[in-house]
Amino acid sequence: MTADIRALTGVAIEEEVAAPQADARRADQRGVGHAVVHGMLWFFSQNAASRVVQAGSQFVLAWLLVPADFGLISLALTVSGIVSSAFQLGLDDVVLQRRHRMSIWFGTLFWLSVGPAMLCLVVLVCAAPVAARIYGHPQLAGLLMVVALGVPLRSFSVIPVTVIRARLDFRLLSMLGFAEVVVVNLATIALAAADFGAYSFALPIPLGAAVFSAAAWAITRTAMPRRRAHFHWTALLPKSLAVSGTRLITSLIGQGDAMVLGLVASDVRVGLYFFAYRIAAQPVRLMGSSVGSVLFPALIHLSREPLRQRDAAMVASQVLAIVVMPICFLQAALAQPFIGLVFHDDWAGAAIYIQILSVGLAFDAVSWVIGPLLPANGRFRSLIRYAMLNACVFLLLITIGATFSADYGVALGVAVYFTLFTPCVCYTVLNRVAPVSIRQYAAIYLVPAVPSAIGAFGSAYLLAPLGAPVQLVLAPVLALSFYAACIWHLAPGPVGYMLTRLRALRSRSS
Repeated sequence: MTADIRALTGVAIEEEVAAPQADARRADQRGVGHAVVHGMLWFFSQNAASRVVQAGSQFVLAWLLVPADFGLISLALTVSGIVSSAFQLGLDDVVLQRRHRMSIWFGTLFWLSVGPAMLCLVVLVCAAPVAARIYGHPQLAGLLMVVALGVPLRSFSVIPVTVIRARLDFRLLSMLGFAEVVVVNLATIALAAADFGAYSFALPIPLGAAVFSAAAWAITRTAMPRRRAHFHWTALLPKSLAVSGTRLITSLIGQGDAMVLGLVASDVRVGLYFFAYRIAAQPVRLMGSSVGSVLFPALIHLSREPLRQRDAAMVASQVLAIVVMPICFLQAALAQPFIGLVFHDDWAGAAIYIQILSVGLAFDAVSWVIGPLLPANGRFRSLIRYAMLNACVFLLLITIGATFSADYGVALGVAVYFTLFTPCVCYTVLNRVAPVSIRQYAAIYLVPAVPSAIGAFGSAYLLAPLGAPVQLVLAPVLALSFYAACIWHLAPGPVGYMLTRLRALRSRSS
């Protein structure tokens, strides 16, 4: 579940921006900078549109389904996510680095992607009854088998997606991703209205994967490899081990919270947590992935200039924290009146999860910037070591939390991990590039966090006697006005830089 926000491992960012790194010289007359700017615009637009669709779908589904349905699909996605990550070799990123003769590797890439995916399908089908018995939900076995079908169907798109990324065609990649989101969410709502229960989530997954793969092949018109290739496949595997290993560890971090919560709490509690997390993570996912995807090639370009690389990471971290933190704290402050006003009583328990997770995730935004520093400097062994450390600490914290409180302990463990441990790891990574004082680094978090918390919780408290509707309308206005005034005086440099870059981005995109 937290997989979508584990940029600390650098893998998610590396996947989405390897194209600018791999094929920047073939950007023709546009130039790398122009391609990156337009790529960011398309990626951000697609990301924002997808979040709107997913949020709207989430609200509709909350009226059509019950928390137990969300809990069951959360457990199914947890098991499938961990198992499938063990079969992802990361060869597409390796092939992208061989851009000049990329096509001769397509046969190897295809079969070493589809083959493990088919094996993963078999493993998931065999593991489904075992998982259902462990979690005590017989329905989980059927859900896992349906979700497993999406793994091989998705793997069929590996070649056309690699071609699209090599062409720097962010527009096409964004459109394909958005089309899949729309298909999956519309199908989910239709099935939920037809009373399919938890299967409303599972059945559209293989459908969306099939639509995405078919569309990618049809649009790129890439030739399908007709026979299995043996072209030096051993040259690809060693370099993919770092990416593959990090993905597996990232998945353990990403799915660990739901995995542990499912063992100690009811499916209703798991469903409330799953629902709350998908709401709380929206600001970080939207802004973090967009900024990180554009920043990664710039960090690579500065890999031989550590001071400039450090300064670029510091400025980007400040800007991202300034933008994300007030939104996260507003989510936390207004979760109770929002859930009470919009949803029926079955979802009242989700409010406290949103509050806990929103505060924690506010401190995770910086990792989207600092995380890519390791792969940008070619430190893949360090990447794996940090990923292993993160996984151990994350699982330890949520296990301790679950021991003390079956209902809210896991959420508190997640919040502690993001609030305390992740900033420490990011500071260590940043210092490996160039020295940074603790005072400067702490200011990245504290300068936006303090006025965000005061403005959000203060305005929500003052307006509470006026009722939820007034609170939801006026509290953001008061909180953001207070925050804007504070941040303008506390961080004039990053704010001025952000405004300058926005004006430049607007002029270059026109």
